[in-house]
Amino acid sequence: MAVRELPKAAGQPCGHLLGGGRGCGIWGAHPPSCQTFHCLWRHGEAPEGLFPPDCGFLLAAGERDRWPVAVQVVSLPGRRHAWNTPENREAFSRLAAAWNGVVTITDAEGCATHAFAPSGRVYSRTLNPEVFPEDGARVAVPVGDYRPAA
Repeated sequence: MAVRELPKAAGQPCGHLLGGGRGCGIWGAHPPSCQTFHCLWRHGEAPEGLFPPDCGFLLAAGERDRWPVAVQVVSLPGRRHAWNTPENREAFSRLAAAWNGVVTITDAEGCATHAFAPSGRVYSRTLNPEVFPEDGARVAVPVGDYRPAA
């Protein structure tokens, strides 16, 4: 993921990443966008079998206290299409329904290319450009695709 406070582009490893998978070299002084980053796997919320190094992507939740919750599928470098299997598509649809939120597939620039809605509909930027304002910088899934608030 891109980190706006650091010179870190999407798809590139962070310069503060410690070798051997030991974590962040500036933990405790890491920037706000890192502090609010919510990896579903690390928090035990990812569907079974979606361990990032194995599946080729990670699932990151946006602001959890804001509705609708948006989950981004971010491909690991060199595995841009790893998300696109029938099993993964089904997992994204189930996750969107369970959270009454949207699951988006993002490209290397961080723009959405696909959106899985709670209704089960799947939108693509190519076929449904109206759902992807600003060329995918935002996603506008129709309100009718969500369940009413409880």
